[in-house]
Amino acid sequence: MKHSILPVCVALLLGCACPGSSPATGPAEAPSVSAEAATTATAAPSEPIVPRVYDVSGKAEMVLPVVRSILDADSNVTIVDGDTIVVTAPATIHTALEPVLAQVLERLSATPRSIAVDFWVVLGRAGEDEGPAPPALLAPALAAVEEQWGAMSFEVLDTHGLRALEGEESEGSNTVTEYKMRSASGEALLITDIEIQVHASEHKVHDRIRTRLSLTPDQVAVIGRSGTADGMLLYIAKPGVSIVQ
Repeated sequence: MKHSILPVCVALLLGCACPGSSPATGPAEAPSVSAEAATTATAAPSEPIVPRVYDVSGKAEMVLPVVRSILDADSNVTIVDGDTIVVTAPATIHTALEPVLAQVLERLSATPRSIAVDFWVVLGRAGEDEGPAPPALLAPALAAVEEQWGAMSFEVLDTHGLRALEGEESEGSNTVTEYKMRSASGEALLITDIEIQVHASEHKVHDRIRTRLSLTPDQVAVIGRSGTADGMLLYIAKPGVSIVQ
């Protein structure tokens, strides 16, 4: 799904953790741009689509999430090599992209940052019971679920934490759940690609989500949910940003 979230991406990449067209293989740093520096790009219906080559100085994988966030549904980006990307888009998109890329590439030379994301997979059932309470950290997010769906009891099926340099992919798994993420950060927001697969036979739960979203560092948020035979499955995440020493 394509959407214009330029203010987010910009705040994102220049403030300092989205999938590239090829897997990341080495350490990467990520950038950040002030939100004020960006405006949402919208192409006129009659604008011609034109390709343009951008020199990204070996940072193709790092800039890809930001570029994709700026593009509209008629645009695309291709990585030629680590130094070069080709963006095919209307002129207005190119005009919006150029200053953002300049800021992002400048930020990439700064001190690298690490993105850590804590995950919880929670099963919610209608009604209340006397079971163990979920961690207090999750209370506000779960209260919001109950506001919409009514009183529920909650059971934490799994919890996991991942950490990676910005723009790098991180994954982990156990007997119940597989996690994968790639993030880029800014001073106020994160853009994070997340994929979670759950195989909890005891609860008849076999589920998978893939999502890209923006979060505030240290925000605890429900990032996905699905119905199961045993209740409602909730995916909760809490991201954080730290300077790599």
